[in-house]
Amino acid sequence: MLRSLRQLAALAATMARSRLELAGLEIGEALERSVVNALLGLAALGLMLLALLTATALALLLTDEGHRAALLLALLLLYLAGGVGLLLVLRARLRKSPPLLAATLAELQQDVQTLGRAP
Repeated sequence: MLRSLRQLAALAATMARSRLELAGLEIGEALERSVVNALLGLAALGLMLLALLTATALALLLTDEGHRAALLLALLLLYLAGGVGLLLVLRARLRKSPPLLAATLAELQQDVQTLGRAP
C-alpha cells in the first residue's frame, strides 16, 4: 500500500513537472508575441508622428508652389496609410492569439480525467 502511494506521488510529481515546463514554454511564447506587438505599435506610432509632421510642413508650405504641396500631401497620405495598416495588423494579431496557458490547462484537465479513471 505504501509503495503504491509512493508511486502515485512520484507520478504526480512527474506530471506536475512536465506541466510546469509546458507553462514556461507558453509564457515564453506569450512574451515573444508581446514584444512583436509592442514593436508593431511603436512602428505605427512613428508613422503617425511622421504624418503629423508632414501635415504641419504641408500647412507651412501651402503657397503658390503647388508641386511641393502635392508631394507633401502624398507623403502625408502614405505615412498615414502605413500607420493605419500596422494598427490593423496589430489588432488582428491580438484577436487571434491564443489565451495564455491554454495548452497547459488542457493538459491538466486531461490529467485530472486520467487520474479519475485510474483503478
